[in-house]
Amino acid sequence: MDSSHIVATTRIYTDMGSVFAKMLAHGAAFTVFSYDPAAGRIKAKAAKLGPMRREAAIQVKTDFGTYTLGANQALRTLDGRVVPLRDAKPGMVLHSCELQNADGDIYINTGKEVIPLFQLIESDLETGFAPTGLLSAPSSYQAGHVQTVTEVREAETADGYPVEIDCPSPRNLSSESGHNFLLWPDGTSFGSGIFVY
Repeated sequence: MDSSHIVATTRIYTDMGSVFAKMLAHGAAFTVFSYDPAAGRIKAKAAKLGPMRREAAIQVKTDFGTYTLGANQALRTLDGRVVPLRDAKPGMVLHSCELQNADGDIYINTGKEVIPLFQLIESDLETGFAPTGLLSAPSSYQAGHVQTVTEVREAETADGYPVEIDCPSPRNLSSESGHNFLLWPDGTSFGSGIFVY
C-alpha cells in the first residue's frame, strides 16, 4: 500500500498532545499511538512525515468530531475491520481511543489496561526500560466514548504528507496491519480520537 496521506491541517495525537500534521513536517521522528493487532493493544510507535504533496481529501464527521483525511486513507472499525474511506458509510462504529485526565496524569485505555500515557511511551519506546511501580487505573476513569460516523463527503484537494509508521507488521489495509495512528478532532488533550491508516 502507498503511505497514508495526512492532510496538513488534521490533528495527530502525539507525545506532545494534539498537533497539526504540518507542525510535524520537519523530517524528524515523533511518537504516535497505534493499535497493534499482534500485541492486542495500543502501542506508542515512532513515525515521520514525508515531503508535502497535494491530493484528494475526504471529510468524515462523527458524533464527536470532524476529520479531514487523504482520500487514500482508511478507517479502523470497532470490530477490527479496515475500511477505505471511499467505502465508509454513516452508522459505522469506529475504533476509538479515550484519553482522560485523572489524578494529575493523562490516562489511556490500551485495550488491555488503563495506564498513564507517559508509562506507555516509556515501556514501548525507551530501550531497556522496565516499568516499575505502574500506577493503577484511577477510580474516576470512565468508559470512553466510541465514535460513530454520521457523514462522509468529498473535500477540496489539500496539502498533506505521507505518513511512515515504524512497525514490523504488514504495510497494507488488512486487519493484521499495525500501520495506523490516532487522529484527534480538536486542540484539547483529553477526549476521544479515532484510528486511521
